[in-house]
Amino acid sequence: MNNENLTSEHSLINKAETLAKTLREAEYNLIECLQQIDQKRLYSNAGIKSLYNFCVERLKMDEARSYNFVKATRMAKVYPAINNKLISGKTNLGNISKVATFFDNNPTIKKDERERIIESVENKTSKECTALLLLNGKSESDFLRKTFQEIIRTVSSEHKRLSVTLHDETIKRVDRIKNLSAHRGIFSYEKTIDFMAHVTLKKIDPTNSNSIAIKQRVWKRANGACEKCGSEFGLEIDHVVPLAKGGSNDFSNLRLLCKSCNQAEAIKVFGAEHMSKFLK
Repeated sequence: MNNENLTSEHSLINKAETLAKTLREAEYNLIECLQQIDQKRLYSNAGIKSLYNFCVERLKMDEARSYNFVKATRMAKVYPAINNKLISGKTNLGNISKVATFFDNNPTIKKDERERIIESVENKTSKECTALLLLNGKSESDFLRKTFQEIIRTVSSEHKRLSVTLHDETIKRVDRIKNLSAHRGIFSYEKTIDFMAHVTLKKIDPTNSNSIAIKQRVWKRANGACEKCGSEFGLEIDHVVPLAKGGSNDFSNLRLLCKSCNQAEAIKVFGAEHMSKFLK
């Protein structure tokens, strides 16, 4: 490789490093600006309801980046040292956002402990940051549930982006289904999930043509919603008069209820003490 090529490659690397530093400085300056906007609630003057919406609507950031900036903006106001860590590259918006969410979900952590946690995530990758926070949290499942909430975002008129945290074993099962379905032209997670949903609905959807006719009639009469509260979640066929009380499986004795209403009705009939053995 000649000297001219080496010089060109070094120049590109130096340029990339300079641009990265400029980007960090821009992020720092934007955070300072957002702090003033947030403190004075200036976004409300423009008819925008929150700092997050201001970032999305006026600054044209995507939702994830807007969320990170809002978290970092408010964290830096309480812990100003974060600004220097961002400029130097010792930490980044994503990790600061995770730490801020962790603090929100663990409000009893004292200030000196919070400062120690902030120091501990310096020069850490996203995965390393998550692992450190788990060590400081009350439980892994609680941290994951609160920090990595399931989010659905609209990306087009026909598509949505689903963000969900899955256990390793679940990923293995999904991968197994994907591999076994490759002959069907299913090579992506998107197509795998669609295939899984299709197969599952064929088995459990009461409106499917292969389901028992009487169950279809009950579902149709209820318009696919709980006959007590109108919910469409966790629907179950229930007996108006329970079988244990002499009820039948006749159409007139069946109704569609959500799980909560079904359990409430069972408690009315059998009593809370008896049902406590069955309800989780």
